[in-house]
Amino acid sequence: MIAAYEQSGDSTAAFEFFDLMKNQKLNPDVLTVVSLASAVAQIRHELNCRSIHGFFVRRGWDEDDIFVGNAIIDMYGKMNKIESSQVMFDQMRTRDVISWNTLIASYSQNGFANEAIELYECMGREEEELKPVQGTFAGVLPACSHVGALRKGMKIHGDTIKQCLNSDLFVATCLVDMYAKCGSLADAAALFAMMPRTTSSGPWNAMIAGHGSHGEGKRALELFSEMEKEGVRPDHVTFVSLLSACSHGGLVQEGRECFQLMKLRYGIEPMVKHYACMVDLLGRAGFLNEAYKLIEKMPLKPDGGVWGALLAACRIHGDVELGRLASKWLFEFDSENVGYYVLLSNLYARNGEWQGVDRIRSLVEERGLWKTPGWSSIEVDNKVSIFFTGDRSHARYGEIYRELVRLMEKMKQIGYVPDYSFVLQDVEDDEKESILSSHSERLAMVFGIISTEKGSRIYIFKNLRVCGDCHNATKYISRITEREIVVRDSNRFHHFKGGICSCGDYW
Repeated sequence: MIAAYEQSGDSTAAFEFFDLMKNQKLNPDVLTVVSLASAVAQIRHELNCRSIHGFFVRRGWDEDDIFVGNAIIDMYGKMNKIESSQVMFDQMRTRDVISWNTLIASYSQNGFANEAIELYECMGREEEELKPVQGTFAGVLPACSHVGALRKGMKIHGDTIKQCLNSDLFVATCLVDMYAKCGSLADAAALFAMMPRTTSSGPWNAMIAGHGSHGEGKRALELFSEMEKEGVRPDHVTFVSLLSACSHGGLVQEGRECFQLMKLRYGIEPMVKHYACMVDLLGRAGFLNEAYKLIEKMPLKPDGGVWGALLAACRIHGDVELGRLASKWLFEFDSENVGYYVLLSNLYARNGEWQGVDRIRSLVEERGLWKTPGWSSIEVDNKVSIFFTGDRSHARYGEIYRELVRLMEKMKQIGYVPDYSFVLQDVEDDEKESILSSHSERLAMVFGIISTEKGSRIYIFKNLRVCGDCHNATKYISRITEREIVVRDSNRFHHFKGGICSCGDYW
């Protein structure tokens, strides 16, 4: 019964049955606690998490008990306690492929992509008798996507072929997703074309999302039509991908039609995420009042994603009044999410309201919140390098900054003018220019320029939205260096070539 409730997602009932069990003087065994470990992860209860682990220790846990060890690794991983997962993994005298898969997935899902990839490579060296299986690739391929490690992803693709798993539907879908998210949409499309046609919506969803993130909204809609013709039934994920594709492509009317279609033709009730996509679609296109009215009419309670989409749109279009309204709800629903404070601060800064910026900064400090630092990554010589804004820790930082100064001079000669509205500090103009020029994506970009063959394509991956000034600067850099520069930010891909971006300055 405990396992049944845990597997159906009702962790509260699982623990109620556990209490009944103890009241009847029945001692839990290994199977009981393994089920409870998974239930703890679902409700993310730290005290229960430690209690479960403590129970194993008190019962004299055997380091050769793989079943128990794997459950604890998984529990800590789902609780975002990756250090504890690693400790448990290290304590195990005997490990199987599930042990490795679980730890790889834990690193990947907690944002430690490089560590997940390194662990995958370590698995091949240390446990030669263990061969990667479906779950292994499902854990490591998203890690490659996260940091844009295309070369490593291609190597792992080769490993799937060696294990005869490249035609496995789930693995193949992960590969399509990896290639699309690493900027190689052509490879994703080629792989998708070779996949056997099934009734599964997964591969189609991956391709629709891929085209959408690259700004090819019309191609995403074409794929949806092909999907319907082949008799594949779309699901909730399909429409999230479609609406997102329409948003990035500025296809407002098409997005409205898709939103209606999901319910009228397929009987799919819109979820909160679909409403968030619609608010983003309308708000990004400047229909802020329509977006707000849609929120007011929602039959579901709007969450942070919905109000956050509206606030982001207010940031783009400079609507301070509506932005304040959206932030009011956001601070009530999710007061610990520092991203919303940053968005409002950016909105104030964009409009020169520095008192508002100071007020938000003070609020963040009072609440002890921590802003996620912006970083950008680039893969050179099969190694992923990560840069932070103002980073001087790289071994070649001297060369990077000298080349950056040289490029800045050339950019200004052909018309580049720094946009100081993207600097969120009230400082002098020369300092603002220095801050802009040392943004993480520019450092990664310049490192790529000095480290790769002349004329070769450069791929940059950024964890936050690229700022408007960096977007403009990259257009100039692509023109000066005669390079194609591909930048994936938190929203979409930008393909810069000859001073033009594929997004048409709409993102």
